[in-house]
Amino acid sequence: TLMRSSAASDVYKRQILFLSSSLENSGPVNVLFNIIKYLDREKMDVTILSLGHSKNKSRKEEFKALVGLNVVELHYKNICQSFCQYFNFMNSYKFDIIHAHCLRSLLFTFLINSNSLKFYTIHIFPGYQTLAIQGKLRGKGLNILSRFLIKRTDVNIACADFLRREIIDSITSHCLSVPNGVEAKAKISVFEKNVLKSKLSLDLKMQYFIFIGRLSVEKRPMFLIENFIKSFPKEYGLIILGDGPLLSQILPFNSERIRVLGFKTNVFDYLVASDFYISASVVEGLANTFLEALSVGLPCLVSNIPSHREVLSGSEEFIGLDFETDDGDDFQYKALCFLEQISKNTKLNVARYFEKYYTAKRMSEDYQKIYISKYTEKKDV
Repeated sequence: TLMRSSAASDVYKRQILFLSSSLENSGPVNVLFNIIKYLDREKMDVTILSLGHSKNKSRKEEFKALVGLNVVELHYKNICQSFCQYFNFMNSYKFDIIHAHCLRSLLFTFLINSNSLKFYTIHIFPGYQTLAIQGKLRGKGLNILSRFLIKRTDVNIACADFLRREIIDSITSHCLSVPNGVEAKAKISVFEKNVLKSKLSLDLKMQYFIFIGRLSVEKRPMFLIENFIKSFPKEYGLIILGDGPLLSQILPFNSERIRVLGFKTNVFDYLVASDFYISASVVEGLANTFLEALSVGLPCLVSNIPSHREVLSGSEEFIGLDFETDDGDDFQYKALCFLEQISKNTKLNVARYFEKYYTAKRMSEDYQKIYISKYTEKKDV
């Protein structure tokens, strides 16, 4: 049973429905959680509908713990049942805004005849990354579907400004941007960091770079390992967290210096225990792991893809460097420059920059402003 605002209320609460394929711990779901967490419940009644049951790493209980949030999860045995349950739900309630966060939920939004204002957060451009993850045939079909639906969505919101520009150039002129944001974390002392490093069996004498992500071709883990070994002195180590099709290929590199640790549930502990963030990815949205690294003050050495450049270029102070994608010589040169430019103030500069632009609270407030302005525009038409 969904809660609704009192009819006697002086201020009408906008009814917002968030749609997601599941509540499993993933980038889009984490963005969704942070948006909802900070929405003003005095102005909005919020419901989240999960189109499927989360089998692993579910954040359902965390969503349910948020004040004033109605959590609904569909349970079905086949696709026909899922559509029936979804249409029954949508016919039972009226929403002012429906906000989809993945292609499947966007498709479900498109299939209903509703006067609701329809939003979609675009986390990746429908192109190479989809092909790399889904395969050429299925990926091409999903990209065509994604472009078709984006053109017919009332309000598209890209997770970074570079992505907004790509959408406008290639798909539709109707696209805004709200950069992703993550939770700000409490700072820890050097002593606490060393205690954590010991707990994680890391060498206290070594400074660690950390990479977190899917171990697949587009992330370039092999390029990263091979050039890291060539570029950095032995007192610098590399931590690699994540799972994926290339895990078995890079496991033989696991050593005291190159820590290939696979999937971990305590990712944040490793971030806090690290000293720098590193990524050689050739395609990315605005990755939450990148922002989480900034949140704990990690200077970054990253490939010069648009999302990385957007973050680095926004800071007046030195917070990191980018290198030419797939260019080992430039990686080695920038690694040397990176170490030369690191100072005792760099971590503080990174943390301050994060707190100004990339917190979850800032992201949620920006979304709320768009919800209100677009809903008001629609009412006035």
